[in-house]
Amino acid sequence: MKLEAICQNCHRRFLLSQIKPEPEGTGGRCPFCGFRFGRHYVQTLPNVLDAAEQAGDAFLTALEQLSGMHPGFEVDYGVMLKRLSEELTQPSERSA
Repeated sequence: MKLEAICQNCHRRFLLSQIKPEPEGTGGRCPFCGFRFGRHYVQTLPNVLDAAEQAGDAFLTALEQLSGMHPGFEVDYGVMLKRLSEELTQPSERSA
């Protein structure tokens, strides 16, 4: 699952995989307007991004398997997505 982001400067959408540390990449800049993202994150971004994308792929595979079982109930994906969105946009109590 490819993850996207929106530049806070130009508001354009791009793939997170387009942000690469120097010398082989963008130097942590927006691929469209060149806005510099947090430098201290650019070096660790590839590893975290790989882990997040792999986890997303595993999550989707598990949900597809669940849907393919025809268990006699319907998973409410709308509620699941709403809760996931809330968890990701609100400060986590787990990190407190």
